[in-house]
Amino acid sequence: MYTETAELSAQWIPVRPGSDSAMIAAIAYVMISENLYNKAFIDAYTVGFEPFRQYVMGETDKQPKTPEWAAALTDVPADQIRALAHEYAQTPRVKITAGFGIQRQDHGDQQVRMLITLAALKGEFGLPGGGITASIPGFGSAGDYKVTGQGPVGFPGVPNPVTQIFLE
Repeated sequence: MYTETAELSAQWIPVRPGSDSAMIAAIAYVMISENLYNKAFIDAYTVGFEPFRQYVMGETDKQPKTPEWAAALTDVPADQIRALAHEYAQTPRVKITAGFGIQRQDHGDQQVRMLITLAALKGEFGLPGGGITASIPGFGSAGDYKVTGQGPVGFPGVPNPVTQIFLE
């Protein structure tokens, strides 16, 4: 969805709704096939990488999850998926932030699992500015960001003008 936040972004990549897992699998394919993932982190802190690698590389179902494969499912050109994979893999300290809506569809839990796996491939869990936040940070103490002040320390304080609550 093109939002006010997307309007401020340098790049907006619209993905066909429900095809997020295909996009993430293609990014993982590029990272694994080009050895752009953090193997030391995967070996030390994860379980189940080998079956995931086999799936992404097409060894289990004869369908490698290439950017070309994902392009047909996501409506995002393969070269753009490949460029995004390179940007993600080669940019130090990337934090993935997923809103609540990504899982609110059929098989939405798979989208969240794939995002966690993608963050694990990067190997930046526990590092400032790395890993994944599985919600909109700062709202209702969800995610890992806590409102601790105004200005550069946190979100600016804005009083809620609504004083009445209407119950049906």
